[in-house]
Amino acid sequence: MNGDAMGKSMQGAGGALVMGVVMNSIMARSAANNRILDKTPSEWLEDVYNEIHAVFKSFNGSMVISATIFLIEEESGKCFYFNAEHPFTVLYRDGKASFLEEGLQLRKLGLDSEFDFQVRTFELKKGDVLILGSDGRDDIDLTPEETVRTINEDENLFLVNVEKGKGNLEDIESEIRKHGELTDDLSLLKVEFQMERKSDEPEEETFTGGDRIEVALNPDIIYEDAKQLYKNGKVDQALELLKTGYTHDTANQKINKLLGLLSFKGKDYTTAIEVLNNYLKTDPGLHEYWFYLSIANKKVGKYEQALQASLKLNDIQPENLSNLVNLSDIYRLMDQFDLAEEVAKN
Repeated sequence: MNGDAMGKSMQGAGGALVMGVVMNSIMARSAANNRILDKTPSEWLEDVYNEIHAVFKSFNGSMVISATIFLIEEESGKCFYFNAEHPFTVLYRDGKASFLEEGLQLRKLGLDSEFDFQVRTFELKKGDVLILGSDGRDDIDLTPEETVRTINEDENLFLVNVEKGKGNLEDIESEIRKHGELTDDLSLLKVEFQMERKSDEPEEETFTGGDRIEVALNPDIIYEDAKQLYKNGKVDQALELLKTGYTHDTANQKINKLLGLLSFKGKDYTTAIEVLNNYLKTDPGLHEYWFYLSIANKKVGKYEQALQASLKLNDIQPENLSNLVNLSDIYRLMDQFDLAEEVAKN
């Protein structure tokens, strides 16, 4: 996705933030819990368009954004996309640059459009490069030394810059700046499809599809990556990774230990209960996990299970004050007030 929010300074920044939040929400929802969507790529993209459009339309024209959004099938190169009044997408193939779109297809997101929504398709070939960019790529002051500015009006100049830059973003930017000064924000996005392996790359760095799957599902790699994400404060990403690992290997205690803890702290008590129970079957000596298990069950109203976990911890650590408070509270919730009072007095 490449987009450009309308407005200067805070207005444009606000639109960019809104777009980022909405897209992140859509992507997280689509990928949650290893979901397999019962939709075609075109249907999914139409849902994306409608959701983003509805959000921006609610601002009544004060915040709109142009954008091009692609969905690409990694193996075949089949592309599904729409362009909402964004600068045309460039295809760089065999040293030549050309536009994918031939004309305006949709108005900006947040504005009513006289065009019917339609998902466009295109098939990439090996070595093809797609380049998406904001209109800052075209809005160049060709006479920066003069009092009156002369703004470039030739959109085909960008095709020349892509060819001279040979599809390399840094070189393309350099070519743009050779013509004059930028007058607007410039953002460029490059997608390169299945480039041939360079001859100087070592053979052992090339993985087959099976190798990639094996590495991706390696419990030790999942655990280390998730732990690093957690240390970096990316708890949600760590949880998603751990859940993937747990789905494929429920017996891995390192994954179970971290997933149980993060699920509990994240208040995903249903997941926490399942994983903590699983972990404690093998390692019942981790005392605090009995406490977490008891609390998690209490939070979802499973008082009998909460009681059993709390009693188990009480047998191991009879003077654990936090657990005694919890145990008393469980008895209270179960209307066993005499036992609640007795535990509280201890």
